[in-house]
Amino acid sequence: MISLKDFFSFKNNRAFWLNIIAMPIVVIAVIFGVLHWLDVYTHHGESIIVPNVNGLPLKQAENELSKKNLKVVVVDSNYVKGMPAGSILEQKPTGGSKVKIGRSIYLTINTGEVPKVAIPDIIDNSSFRQAEARLRALGFKLTEPEYIEGEKDWIYGVKYNGKELLSGEKVQLVGFGGFETKKREARMGRNPNSDLVYAASTPGISTSHCLLQPKADCVLLTDLGSTYGTYLGNGTKLTPHQSVRLRSGDRFFLGHKQQMFQIDHKRH
Repeated sequence: MISLKDFFSFKNNRAFWLNIIAMPIVVIAVIFGVLHWLDVYTHHGESIIVPNVNGLPLKQAENELSKKNLKVVVVDSNYVKGMPAGSILEQKPTGGSKVKIGRSIYLTINTGEVPKVAIPDIIDNSSFRQAEARLRALGFKLTEPEYIEGEKDWIYGVKYNGKELLSGEKVQLVGFGGFETKKREARMGRNPNSDLVYAASTPGISTSHCLLQPKADCVLLTDLGSTYGTYLGNGTKLTPHQSVRLRSGDRFFLGHKQQMFQIDHKRH
């Protein structure tokens, strides 16, 4: 059994008190050691000035930044007319900024190729104002529209350097041609105002019989509610006021097979 005298005998133990004093010293030393290691590892308090590499070729920019122990990351590309392909358009952080050693510098380079943008679905689907807004929002520069017979301010086609384009077709943003706002259709019937007028005595032909509308890749054929009907070459009767697509070589007839036509459509 331990007596009280034995229990408190550590008061006279020199080694005990030396250990007590040494413990906080060791803890403090460890803390300072860790902090010093962190300073060295993170280069705390050290900074370098980022060189300005805008306009330089990518290879040269990489060399300049690596001399400063900076990492290079290409994050984006863009097109600027007149700038060499592969040259630096933008850097982050910017030149002159102070950063730590080993910091990543994010670069945007010039592609050297004019970007292409798809033509939106505006052909025979938009007013002039709607089409103009959509094209300008995509970055296109537009010429004066070509106005010809047809529904007022309706877009019937889009041209680029004289070539007619399809919706979804990709073109370069520079040198964009403009609109073609013409009426490209033909009405057939006995009405004197039709584009193809039949004599009143022609059998199987109604006053307003059918409508042909050439598109970029096909011709739309629509029966206008005729009495005698509009038929495909195989004898299928068209539903009035519902368009069907015809391509080169397809045939149709009005009322009787004596009025047979064949489509000869060329893509523009």
